Amino acid sequence: MRWEQEILEELLDWFEAHLDEPEVLEHEGFETAVCWFHQGARGYLDRVWEIVAVLQNNDIYVEMITARNPGLIIYDDGIQVAAVPAARHH
Repeated sequence: MRWEQEILEELLDWFEAHLDEPEVLEHEGFETAVCWFHQGARGYLDRVWEIVAVLQNNDIYVEMITARNPGLIIYDDGIQVAAVPAARHH
């Protein structure tokens, strides 16, 4: 639906304006890193759930993954963490 596309674009624009893209992800060897949100990143997570609602409303499967140990942490700005999963950084 058109209004959902507009909502999704607004949300993605918000992330573009408010969430730093870790430059470390461009470094050789870190291409397989995964980004995670900190539990306390409420404003960010609230918007992620809005995106999830739009996707699920359009029959797009979304799965939440949590991890106690995301792997080798290569970036942490207090909002997000970038980590290379343990099986990939040996």
